Amino acid sequence: MSEYILPNWAIYSRESTLYADIEQHEDGVPQWSDPMRFSSVGIHMRPFALTLVEALDAVGVFSRAGLEATSDIWGTVDFLTNEHSGHVRDLTGQLAKRLDAEGLVTETATNDHARWFHQHWQMPMYNLDFTLIPASLDQLKADREAAYWSEVGYEYHGDY
Repeated sequence: MSEYILPNWAIYSRESTLYADIEQHEDGVPQWSDPMRFSSVGIHMRPFALTLVEALDAVGVFSRAGLEATSDIWGTVDFLTNEHSGHVRDLTGQLAKRLDAEGLVTETATNDHARWFHQHWQMPMYNLDFTLIPASLDQLKADREAAYWSEVGYEYHGDY
């Protein structure tokens, strides 16, 4: 990201939301990172995944019948080629109706739970290739330097 060397955001945000860890930046100073503190980015918020899981539980998805309903409905689409967010909305709507019809929505479910269920349950990504592309710190630094010189109008050919 130009002058900044950042971790792969998809991996970092997922890992830092779910796990406590020690992280180290270019300055070499280790620091504690946990799901509730987000020490390195200064964001103090509840983990997104936890809020979504609580919503799914409240609307009945994690009951045995809820899991069967989820499999029956979401199993109708493979998400391989041209699927899009409209498919997700349709399937989520079908599942919501079935969970309600079968009386699986818990008494503790709130409008906020329903909003999280409908708006934040993402499209399945199990068929996408998320293979890590390895890059050394030296390569990242060289890329950053080249990007800088490109931004100021010079072609970069290594150390000046």
